[in-house]
Amino acid sequence: GGLSLSVDSERAGIFSEKGYFKAENITGQIRSNNIGIVAQTYYVVNPDTDDEDYVDVPSWIELTDSDISISSAHGAGLHCGTGGITVSDSTLDIKTSRDIDNDEGYGMYSNGTVTIKGDMTDVTVDGGIGIDADRLNVEGGKVDTEDNSLYGWKGVSISGGEINVHSVLYSAIATNNGRLEITGKDTKVKAVSDSAEYASVRVVRAGNDSGIFLDAYVTAVNTAGNKPFEGKVKGEGPSITLG
Repeated sequence: GGLSLSVDSERAGIFSEKGYFKAENITGQIRSNNIGIVAQTYYVVNPDTDDEDYVDVPSWIELTDSDISISSAHGAGLHCGTGGITVSDSTLDIKTSRDIDNDEGYGMYSNGTVTIKGDMTDVTVDGGIGIDADRLNVEGGKVDTEDNSLYGWKGVSISGGEINVHSVLYSAIATNNGRLEITGKDTKVKAVSDSAEYASVRVVRAGNDSGIFLDAYVTAVNTAGNKPFEGKVKGEGPSITLG
């Protein structure tokens, strides 16, 4: 049962200008010249103040019990605002451009949290940049990325699943100034980077609650001879903690 979907578009495959996109029990493919699925960020006037004060209305994308393939020639696979992206018990295959100079190769991009969960989830990203979010949470399933990375601006939490990340130019898994946690007795993570400039698993800047915490099966490899792990914290305390 469920809906079958086939989209070919010279622009965005599916576009929600105000609000969200939700797919449940959907099977199909999206081929677009731009973004595969976009829930547009938008603002409304705050009724309690003047006309110059705008309020962000979260836009979000949710995929549940679905099997969707997305091919994007010049844009992200999934793109939304602060409401975030949730992939639950779904198969998602994303192929994007490798033109990283124009920021075209995102597999998923959100100003909010990207959450990947569910034992049946299988996410594959083949493109230039990978998954980029304010926060990135992987709670279960399989995540496989090629030639790109997993990035959470304010933090990365991997608490379940099997994750294989290979980045050619950057760190495989990174956060800007947040905490990078990999935990779970059944969690398996392999992070490989070919970058001579960046560590494979990395905290970019020291924050109030930054650093790396590892309590799972983790393999980190840098084929160019850089560090496998690089943690940073403000003040005293360990930058890398093993559970």
